[in-house]
Amino acid sequence: MVAQCGGDLTGPGGVILSPNWPEWYGEGEDCSWRIHVGEDKRVLLDVQLLNISDSDMLTFTDGDEVTTRILGRYVGGSSPFKLSSSTPDLTVSFHSDPAGLVFGKGEGFIINYMGESKGSVELLPPHNQVEQILYSSTIKVV
Repeated sequence: MVAQCGGDLTGPGGVILSPNWPEWYGEGEDCSWRIHVGEDKRVLLDVQLLNISDSDMLTFTDGDEVTTRILGRYVGGSSPFKLSSSTPDLTVSFHSDPAGLVFGKGEGFIINYMGESKGSVELLPPHNQVEQILYSSTIKVV
């Protein structure tokens, strides 16, 4: 079975795989996985593998359609890391270069997610990942 490109994910936990996993992902992919774990929880992400091209981007966004905050945008490769949302909603977005010619393609990504108590310590990207965060802000939609 091949991994799907995006979807709505609910429940206590699961796995997000790059499109076409275990094969390499394709060019011009635009995928969004919306995770909701329950009102009294927040989302914990455990990024096991991140190996994408320097022209592709993986973005983690905390919140729902009304209030969102970008937790991080990543390109290239990374060692495993964890991060958590402050809300029960988190979106993982992936965009791959339509040409895919300049930097080539990457292997993809494997991300485990689970709901955890809001009383737990919030996990931010590790210091060695900060240089890969290209943009961070809070956006409110009125």
